[in-house]
Amino acid sequence: MNFYKAFKLGRVFLAGRMLVIGGCIVIIIITTQRIREELDYHARYGSDWVRKYEEAHGSLAHANVKIALGIAYLVALVAFLIWVYLRNRPKHTRRSKSRHRR
Repeated sequence: MNFYKAFKLGRVFLAGRMLVIGGCIVIIIITTQRIREELDYHARYGSDWVRKYEEAHGSLAHANVKIALGIAYLVALVAFLIWVYLRNRPKHTRRSKSRHRR
């Protein structure tokens, strides 16, 4: 493999990693923003916060589903990345005990 092919392959891997990291950042920002909005409405309006929230943003149940999906996506992504790491890490071979004795 010449240098150009190695460089091109490195760019592909870097672009893939940046896409995953960027997606994670976007999902984290959107999910925390939705949670913050709900907490803000709860603190601002007290017991009437659900009605005010639904007037401004639509159904609270739909917002909670979107929050749950964002969290589930992040958990699944972390589990997948751990699995990929464990699959691709170098294997360590054990030496037999008889080699170490002299």
